[in-house]
Amino acid sequence: MKCKTTVPKLLVVGQPDGGSIPAVEEQVRRVQTIIPTADVLVNEDATKAATLSGLQNHSWVHFACRGRRHPEPFHSSFKLHNGESLELLEVIKARLPDAELAFVSACHGATVDTEGTPDETINMAAALQFCGFRSVVGLCGRWRTRMDRIWRRISTGICSVTCRTWTSGMLRLH
Repeated sequence: MKCKTTVPKLLVVGQPDGGSIPAVEEQVRRVQTIIPTADVLVNEDATKAATLSGLQNHSWVHFACRGRRHPEPFHSSFKLHNGESLELLEVIKARLPDAELAFVSACHGATVDTEGTPDETINMAAALQFCGFRSVVGLCGRWRTRMDRIWRRISTGICSVTCRTWTSGMLRLH
């Protein structure tokens, strides 16, 4: 199998939720620094229609927004502009042709609800694999705590390593 030698197309979807999540804007800036060719949907541009359309043309996506967990995992959603929600079921129905990597930096993005049937739970990051993404990185936590610092280190490292090794034709994980 031949490795790709170009950086995949990245879509960044950011919704700072009226300024209540200030880390979103920083995340978007950091991702753009690492991948200047990234297409960005932020604030009023981050609508459900624009996001679904963008997902059709990008193999990588970075979600930086609020996540809403639902007891039925595929009804979990990302909060977009004007309170619009993008449910994971809608992402599945979109049948994304080139979905490779999803980076989820959203509230509840990697958490599960242990009430009900804990042996059958699935978080938003894992559900994105059922949406067709081959690889998913999910982070979650309180936006105004040390998770901001942790996110910076992890996401910058993943983006830098992935992009650097992607362009050289191989990916090494340490």
